[in-house]
Amino acid sequence: MAGAEVEAIKKDLADINAFVKERFDPVTRDVGLLKEETERIKQEVQRTQQRERNTRRSALARTAEESSLPKVPGGPYVGMDILDLALVRRFAYSQRREGFGPVWIERAEEAKRLLVASITPADIQASHEAATRKLDSWFSVDSKSTGQFQGFSRSMLQSMTRAAMDSTTAGAGDELVATLESRELWLDVNLQTLVAPLIPTFPMPSNPFDIPRQLGDVSFFPGTENIPTTSTALSTGKTTLTAFELVGQVPYSFTLEEDGVIAMLPEIRAGLVRNVAEVLDDIVLNADSSATNNINADGATIAPTDAGKGHWLIGYDGLMHLPLVDNTAQSNDHAAAVSDDMFNEIRVKLGKYGARPSQLAWVMDVNTFIRAQSVSQFRTMDKLGPNATLLTGMLGAIEGIPVIVSEQMRLADIDGKVTDAGNGTDTGRLLVVNRTQWAQGFRRELTIDVDRDTQKRQTVVTVSFRHALTERSGARSSASHTGLQYNITGVV
Repeated sequence: MAGAEVEAIKKDLADINAFVKERFDPVTRDVGLLKEETERIKQEVQRTQQRERNTRRSALARTAEESSLPKVPGGPYVGMDILDLALVRRFAYSQRREGFGPVWIERAEEAKRLLVASITPADIQASHEAATRKLDSWFSVDSKSTGQFQGFSRSMLQSMTRAAMDSTTAGAGDELVATLESRELWLDVNLQTLVAPLIPTFPMPSNPFDIPRQLGDVSFFPGTENIPTTSTALSTGKTTLTAFELVGQVPYSFTLEEDGVIAMLPEIRAGLVRNVAEVLDDIVLNADSSATNNINADGATIAPTDAGKGHWLIGYDGLMHLPLVDNTAQSNDHAAAVSDDMFNEIRVKLGKYGARPSQLAWVMDVNTFIRAQSVSQFRTMDKLGPNATLLTGMLGAIEGIPVIVSEQMRLADIDGKVTDAGNGTDTGRLLVVNRTQWAQGFRRELTIDVDRDTQKRQTVVTVSFRHALTERSGARSSASHTGLQYNITGVV
């Protein structure tokens, strides 16, 4: 090939390269800027949610301050509430073998005695009423028709209050303190959860525990005097709640001195409560008992000991598992950007279970929520009126159905599952659930223990609870009360 021809080809290639660069470089820059802007908005939405929750909690705390339980009236722990003191006492006992341990324990026990002596039955009753008001105000989603989380929480608080008052009457300080500690911890976690409050909750006097259910509809016939009415023979069944335990541990320096614990106390308490609330929402949404190709770790095998993943193997399957695995007819491959029809496209799959907005809830990831701002359904999103200042994770309602934005709903691959090695393409998801068709229970409420691990030379804080979740139709493979829209594109 002649040199002139080679030079001509080089020139043509250079021209093509310049043309491509001229046309596509601005597009590439725009895509990069768009991704940066989406990430910035996502972070701002999360910060706004957290500020809203913090503001609301502070307002609730101020409102109920006069009805709060007495705090430690004097000594080095003056002003501590019963849960703060519980953490200090547990840390003190974990260090009992240190030279300063016995003195620390004595100070903590003296603070407990002062606190118990200052609590009256009237204080307990007033604090119970304040706690109930907090729960009623905190949860934006109406629960009267479902008997859900806060209704269960109120009954639990009531039973704890009765037990505490009995303990006060009997003068049993240890019993009183343990009961009130559990109550305050339960309340703290309740005021952080977003998804768990959607599901009706039942007390579990045993494990497993059967909830009776009635199958079929009653038939009605014209009545005739003196003629026996035809009865309807309904089949009956039961839904079984089986509780599984989740345990979290936080290691600290082997030797923790009193001043250090007091300084860290707000951070320790806030961190424990936040983590419990996050994992509770996570398992309600994402639990999957399959170790291989788990819906949260597709393409891999995970183990209960895997940090950040093991809790998905708690023992039951969560809300997302039903449309993704059990009954795939309840999922829809949207394969398009967010749109007006995206919501009704999946709601129609619920059939009769999608008829009553009061029984439904939308749950979506943060990115999908951001992109949904551009569609008319969201531009005209129902406002919450006077409840607008009470928002937690609920950012409004579409067609009367509350919208929950959950940090625990992750971006997924195009098949609706999260790929363990990283999604090939990040896409959004939209879940719609009939809340009345699920049930959850607690066999044991939250507990906190502090122990020393002499082998690892650590002081370990352990938080645990036993939780159950099940759908109520009895046949996950044909259940049509939950639907999932996946592969929502253009969200990143």
